[in-house]
Amino acid sequence: EGIVYTEFIVETNGSISSPVIIASPDEELSKEVLRIVSFIPKFSPAQVKGKRVRSKLQVAVMFKL
Repeated sequence: EGIVYTEFIVETNGSISSPVIIASPDEELSKEVLRIVSFIPKFSPAQVKGKRVRSKLQVAVMFKL
């Protein structure tokens, strides 16, 4: 039980790369968050002046038992 904080890059094509765990109360929860992140569908990429750019996104995942 607890909150796992993760961070990853949203690429210009909307795919996710470089997921990392920022903070976690348990190693098994960290593994599960990294597994879940691999299933996230493509995002709409960030844009600057109409051009797609890479962006960093942080997400908190809450686990309750």
